[in-house]
Amino acid sequence: MTRGWLAAVGLALAAALAPAAAQPVITPHVTAELVAERSAVQPGQPIRIGLRLQHQPHWHTYWRNPGDSGLPTTLSWTLPAGSQIDEIVWPVPRRLWIGPLVNYGFEGELLLPQVYLPAADARGGSTLKLQAVASWLVCKEVCIPETVTLQLQLPVVSAAGGVTPGGTEHAALFERAAATQPVPLDGWTVDVQHAGRDLLVSWARSGAAVTAPAPLVHLFPYAEQLIETAVHDAYRTDSGYAIRLRLLEGVTPPDALRGIAVAQGDAGVANGAWGGTQRAVEFSAAVRAVPKIEMPAGAQPLRDAEASAALAAAADAGTVPPGAGADLGWAAALLLAFAGGMVLNLMPCVFPVLSIKLLSLSQTPRGAGRPGVALRTHALAYTAGVLLSFVALAAGLLALRAAGSAIGWGFQLQEPAVVSVLALLFLAIGLNLLGVFEVSLLLPQRLVAWRDERPAVDALASGVLAVVAASPCTAPFMGAALGFAITQPAVVGLSVFAVLGLGMALPYVLLVLMPGWRARLPRPGAWMVRLRQLLALPMLLTVAWLLWVLAQQTGWIGDRAADTARTTAASHSDASVWQPYDEAVIASELAAGRRVFVDFTAAWCVSCQVNERLVLNTDATQQAFQRANVMLMRADWTRRDARITTALARLGRNGVPVYALLRAGREPLLLSEILTAGAVRDALAAP
Repeated sequence: MTRGWLAAVGLALAAALAPAAAQPVITPHVTAELVAERSAVQPGQPIRIGLRLQHQPHWHTYWRNPGDSGLPTTLSWTLPAGSQIDEIVWPVPRRLWIGPLVNYGFEGELLLPQVYLPAADARGGSTLKLQAVASWLVCKEVCIPETVTLQLQLPVVSAAGGVTPGGTEHAALFERAAATQPVPLDGWTVDVQHAGRDLLVSWARSGAAVTAPAPLVHLFPYAEQLIETAVHDAYRTDSGYAIRLRLLEGVTPPDALRGIAVAQGDAGVANGAWGGTQRAVEFSAAVRAVPKIEMPAGAQPLRDAEASAALAAAADAGTVPPGAGADLGWAAALLLAFAGGMVLNLMPCVFPVLSIKLLSLSQTPRGAGRPGVALRTHALAYTAGVLLSFVALAAGLLALRAAGSAIGWGFQLQEPAVVSVLALLFLAIGLNLLGVFEVSLLLPQRLVAWRDERPAVDALASGVLAVVAASPCTAPFMGAALGFAITQPAVVGLSVFAVLGLGMALPYVLLVLMPGWRARLPRPGAWMVRLRQLLALPMLLTVAWLLWVLAQQTGWIGDRAADTARTTAASHSDASVWQPYDEAVIASELAAGRRVFVDFTAAWCVSCQVNERLVLNTDATQQAFQRANVMLMRADWTRRDARITTALARLGRNGVPVYALLRAGREPLLLSEILTAGAVRDALAAP
């Protein structure tokens, strides 16, 4: 008996003097080691061990489903005879925004625990030597595959003496990992609707409603290459939560959707998001096909703060122009909006109304009284028309986005009814300029007299029309300001749009208030009639353009025919060069190390068409793309497309044109809205 007791004490001392040991391996990006929760093992008794990774700041590795790109971390074990080890118990990942891609992974300190079962006949006093070959892909601005060989030594303590191995310095790490593991969903029902490529996952709490405030919920599916990870619209409902997803192009919906759902932030735990203190739950639900997806009662959008944080990080990295993210700052946003509004006057979008503005400037404003007063009234009325129109459009945009619509700047031109009305309006203006009819002869004389007594009405209408024509497109500086505005409270956002309108109105107002140049014009006469007829041409060309846009939106002509028609005049046909926007293809190309150039465009964006005609589809630019082995992709926003709206938001943009060069492991490089061949060549030459 004495000898048995002494043996047990000796073994305990041996375990204390030689506890579970491992030698860390340090790479430039990760410190890796194998760790154990206890200082020794007992024969046949399970113990938790795991791979501990400490990432350098801003570097990350990937979850079991890496998302759009990346590779999961793997461990290949060499174990002592008779022992075995379970699969990795994956912790909860984060959504990592990499340009237009969303990956699932980890930063900071990470533990990948596994349950190890030593052989039942492991000899007390011996040491078990475990070896693992660990492989991972670690990414920041570049992605680097790394493989290391790690070892872990575990002393064996016999259970006969009643000695229980103590905890190691890593025991608390294992406890924290266990506390945050997803748990089976209990007390909830899960419903997955499928219509076309859309999925709606709804969680309903049995017998109780979700308490306010409801935290944002993220869904992480187990299956790889199943959904477009960027499409992730979360809602709070009367009975729980809902998330709208989209299947990848060509993917058959699964019979069942499996994954985890994670309540974000401390509020997710404090409010008992899932009915307890856990923030992550594991679920599995059958996918049912429906004719049309129906949202649960009381669905209200939940804001994704991680998207805003991703835009801010891109701005900090310097690859997105300053101001692209939500952290731009109000003063800087106002300055950029003012500059963007002034530049907007030079964009092709405004060409359709130049005829009206030029004709108006060539004439002295009508009305009695001093000429200076009439000019100031004209200038103020035009400015009021521009400002009111910008604010009205912005208010509609912000209200629709708050209601859950995935829309952006120029959203009104995505509606065929609006395009039809504008086509009729510009046709009427063109015919009026040609002298086919006079507005004053068609209107009641009382209304004509009222209009003559209030010359500012024409100036205000001219300002409204200028905004209607200009609003579909984005000018330099303007894109960053709009990206800021839509992430702010309504008052701040509307102020940015108002200053944008002020910038657009200012050049015209200055011309009106400095009429000295009028003295150089010929005296009124027949030349003014000929000028009216000449300026009718851009109006009629605008009508033809709007009819072409309407044809694409209503399906009068096919997409390929429309795309070919867009560049018929270009010397290089792009029908087979530009690929339709597909985030899965982007992920595949980037993973292969190839760059992707994305043209965010729309048929109703005149600036987009001019840039394509004069720059993108020329032989010289196409040859530059070919030499650089860059894939060309066109994101056509002519019709509403939530994928493209989301992709623009991740780039800090809310309108078109946008030109983005995507590079593996790096932030997107954005080009100016006024595109030049030299700018494209410089971007392709950038490291």
